[in-house]
Amino acid sequence: MTMKKKMLVSLAMLAFATSSVLAGCAKTNDALKASSPAASSSGQEATASAEPPEEALPSELTVSMFNWGWPTVEESKDRIGPVLAKELGFKVKLNVFKVGSSDEADKKLQLWAATKAADMPDILMTTSSTLAAQTIDALGRNDILLDWNEILDRMPTYKAQVSQLLPLNRDVETGKLFRVPQGYESPKGTKPATAPLIRKDWLDELGLPVPKTTDELRDTLIAFRDNIKLPDGQKVIPSIDFGEMFWNNKYMFDNPEYSYAGSGNITVGLNDWFTDKTDGKVKRHDMVFSDNLFEFVAYYNSLFKEGLIDKESLTMKYGQYIEKASSGRVGLFGTWGTHVMTVNDSLASVDPDGLFVGTTVFSSKTNPSLDPTFIKKALLGVNSYWIIKKSISDEDLNAFIKFMEYTMGEEGWKLTTFGEEGKDWEYDANNKIVDTQASIEKFNGSLVAKIPEGIYYYSPSPNFDLQVKYYAPTAYDERPDVVETLKNMGYVEGEPVYSYITDKAPYVLPGPIELKKGAGYATRWKDMVVSGVLAKSEDEIRDIIAKWQETEVKLGYEEISEERTNNLKTVPDLE
Repeated sequence: MTMKKKMLVSLAMLAFATSSVLAGCAKTNDALKASSPAASSSGQEATASAEPPEEALPSELTVSMFNWGWPTVEESKDRIGPVLAKELGFKVKLNVFKVGSSDEADKKLQLWAATKAADMPDILMTTSSTLAAQTIDALGRNDILLDWNEILDRMPTYKAQVSQLLPLNRDVETGKLFRVPQGYESPKGTKPATAPLIRKDWLDELGLPVPKTTDELRDTLIAFRDNIKLPDGQKVIPSIDFGEMFWNNKYMFDNPEYSYAGSGNITVGLNDWFTDKTDGKVKRHDMVFSDNLFEFVAYYNSLFKEGLIDKESLTMKYGQYIEKASSGRVGLFGTWGTHVMTVNDSLASVDPDGLFVGTTVFSSKTNPSLDPTFIKKALLGVNSYWIIKKSISDEDLNAFIKFMEYTMGEEGWKLTTFGEEGKDWEYDANNKIVDTQASIEKFNGSLVAKIPEGIYYYSPSPNFDLQVKYYAPTAYDERPDVVETLKNMGYVEGEPVYSYITDKAPYVLPGPIELKKGAGYATRWKDMVVSGVLAKSEDEIRDIIAKWQETEVKLGYEEISEERTNNLKTVPDLE
C-alpha cells in the first residue's frame, strides 16, 4: 500500500466532519415507476425505441452536516463547486451546523428526535456514537427515516464500497438500514491513528528522545515545564486533553489482548466490548480490567496534581482544544496521530520552527511488553453516518444518489478528492496521482489550506479501491511531521496497515435492554473519570471506580452483557 492511504480516517474525521455531502434523489424504484408513462388501456407495450423519462432534479441540493472546528469552503475561492455543478446539473450546497464537540452534535440529534424531526434536514451526516445510533434507529422505527435498502440498488458504486459494513448498521429490532456509513475505515486506506502528539523541536532542544512509556512521558512533561522558555515569557502548558475524560490517551493503559486502540468504532462509542475467552460472555473492558482503569485514572490524577496537564482540559471543547494546541505553548496533546498536520499548519503562524510529531506510549504496568500490535487492530469501523428523512422530495433524493455515484466514481472522485487535473494534480510515470509543483508550493499538502477552495470539501464518502489504484506519495507524505509520526507509530511502507478485529463482540449493536438500561453510560463514565482525576488519594480513586462499577451493575450491566452475548449471532462472519 502506498503511504497516501493516509487521509481517510485519521484525516477522515477532518474532511468528513468538515465536508458534508449533498442531498437528493427519488425515494424508491416505485417512485420512479410512478413517474413513467403507463401502458395504454389496450395493453400495447411501449416500443423499444422509447426514451426513458429523465429523473427530475432540483436546481440546488442541500446536504447538512455537523462541524466542530474544521475549515469550510469559502464561496469566493471555491473552484470545485462550480465544476461539480456543471457535471451534475445542479448546485451542491453544504449546510454546516457548528457545534463544540461530537457530544453536542448527538444532543442536537436527540433534540430533533424529541420534536419528531420536524426541523431536521432531509439529508444529514451525523456522528457514529452509540447514542447517535440509538437515536437514529428510534427515528427510523417511528417512520421518520428512509430505509436505505430502498435505494442502494440505485447506488452500485457506493454499495460496493460499504457492502461489508451494511449488516453491521442494521437496526436490531427491524433489520432495516436507517443509517449507513459516511466516513469509514479500511485496512486498504488507513494508517495508525492513536497517538499523543508531542513537540519534537522541544525534545531536540532538551536533548530528549521521544518517550515510549508513561513514566518517560511524565519525566518529559516535567522537563518541558521546567526548562522550556517561551520567547514571550508565557508559561509552558506541558499537556492538554479535552472532553472531561482524557479518552484519546486511554489506549496507553488498555489490556493489549482485548483492545483495539486504532479502531474506528461502529456504534460502541466508549464501550470496549469483547468476548471473554474464559466463558464466551460479552463483557466491557472497563468493567473487567479494573487495574487498567485505575492506572489510567491515577496517571491523569497525578498529572493534574503536578500541573502537567492544563486544568481547562476538564471542560475544554474541541475547537478550544485545537486552538490552544496551536498557540505555541503546549508540549503534548492527545489526538489521532495524523492530525499532526492540522495542528502544525496552525502552529506555523505562531512558531515557524515548532513541530509536533506522533508517539506511541504505553504503561509498563498494564502492558509490560510494550506491545504496539494492538494499535494496528481495527474494527470494520464507521466514523459517521448518512441519514435521510422519509419525507424527502423525489427530486432531492434523485440528486443525492446522482451526487454520491458521481463523486465516488472515478471522474468525480478525482475532482472532489484532488481538485482540478493539471492545476492541482497530475499523473506520474506509474499512472499514480501526485500533486503538481504549483500545488506543492501553494498548499504543502495541507487540507486546511485546500478545503476553502473546495478540494476534498465535496467528497462524500471514501472509495478505497480508487485510493489503492491511484494514490502515490504526495507533499503530505513527504512532510517531516507525517514521516516522523508514522515512524514513531510503527508504520512500515508496504506492510498491511491494519488487520480486522474478528471478535464479533465489538460489532454487536445495542438492543432494547441496552437502549433502556444503558442510557447515560457515557455521561457516567465521564463523571467517574473527572472525579478520579480530582481525587485526593489513590485509595479514593479505587473507591470511585468500585462504586461506579457497582452502579453500572445495578443499572443493568449484567443484563446488557447477556443481551450482547445473545446477539452475537446477528453479526456476520468476520473471518
